[in-house]
Amino acid sequence: MVRLWRSPANFFRFFEDQATYIKSLDSNHLVAIGDEGFFASTTSSSDFLYNGGSGMNFTGNLELSSIDFGTFHQYPVGWGESPTTSWGETWIEEHAAVQKSLNKPVILEEFGIPGSVSVKATTYEAWYSTAESSKLPGVMYWQFGDLLSGGNSTDDGFTIYPGQTSLINLIEANAKAQSALNVAATKRDNIIDVAAKLSRGTPNRQHRL
Repeated sequence: MVRLWRSPANFFRFFEDQATYIKSLDSNHLVAIGDEGFFASTTSSSDFLYNGGSGMNFTGNLELSSIDFGTFHQYPVGWGESPTTSWGETWIEEHAAVQKSLNKPVILEEFGIPGSVSVKATTYEAWYSTAESSKLPGVMYWQFGDLLSGGNSTDDGFTIYPGQTSLINLIEANAKAQSALNVAATKRDNIIDVAAKLSRGTPNRQHRL
């Protein structure tokens, strides 16, 4: 039954119904699916990330008028993709291209690879750089851990702990870059909005840049 139901068309209807219901309760509520960003761009591929076999269609889902922004995850090792670093850069660029074509924000909601701190740092630095140059508005690492009196919090292979300075510094640097990028984008959009209103002769005295 699950396999019969698992198709992009069925998911479209489900997402549209749920998102429309949320909007009926709160029209200003931003809605996303929270999916992993799998495509359905080619049925000839054996790669489940692209052939729609998962039932998901990232581009089609984001095209729904009731969906405001997109999300995707990035776990190439667990998904059997390689080489890890360059594959991840391409995965980011592909989702950024959809963001640009549909004019809706897309967030890298989760990402991680297993391995040593140095391996992670090298890979994540490349991924962060690609995300910034692609103008993704948000990048969220999975996950942070803590050093507790009873032992470390759960390590799923991706966890970053206090003391892993190179990784923490990398994430902090990206957060600052991401903040600057979003501030600049907000100012740009405000200017465009003001210009559009002025061209229509609409007063906009309360608008602040």
